[in-house]
Amino acid sequence: TQDDCDDGIESAEISGQSRSSSRSSSTISSDGDRQRSLERLIDTGGFLACCFAPPSTTTRANGDHRPPIATTSASSLRPGGKGWEAALRVRVLHAKVRRSLLLLSNNNNSWDTVKNGIPINQEDMTATLLAFSVNVLIGIEIVSGRPLPECEQRDYLALWRYLGWLLGVDTVERMTTTTATTTTRGEKVARYS
Repeated sequence: TQDDCDDGIESAEISGQSRSSSRSSSTISSDGDRQRSLERLIDTGGFLACCFAPPSTTTRANGDHRPPIATTSASSLRPGGKGWEAALRVRVLHAKVRRSLLLLSNNNNSWDTVKNGIPINQEDMTATLLAFSVNVLIGIEIVSGRPLPECEQRDYLALWRYLGWLLGVDTVERMTTTTATTTTRGEKVARYS
């Protein structure tokens, strides 16, 4: 539901704000890091559930007892849809956390931009986008022993390019319509970031 989407993103905002303020200490426990990583993965799962919400259904004509016709789940990503709204909230969340960490950096509190770079930067967001797009296609090929048809791969990558664009990722430069080219560009991002 929309409330579930809102709750997950609000919890990410709260933990994102507390995480940025807690980074002022010079040492962070690895247990704490693991816990925060787990929380981000759970938040991301909730976000993806909003973006790719189960499709709505329409009923068939009277007397037809076949299963209802499913509409595309990507409709959630259309303007005004739950996924679209969730993506824009995550984009704003990223901007808030980035700004908070950069303010800490300016005040010499904790974030070292020389050492760590700009927080939540294009390269990091691209790597995450590739992990959820191209890597899934590669995983499907490994598990099934053959790739998805080229048209399905293109459609899947197009959907993720759009989602990346909603999130503020420069997907035009970083993702293409083919798995091979996108993977090559992704490897370059990983190598130089």
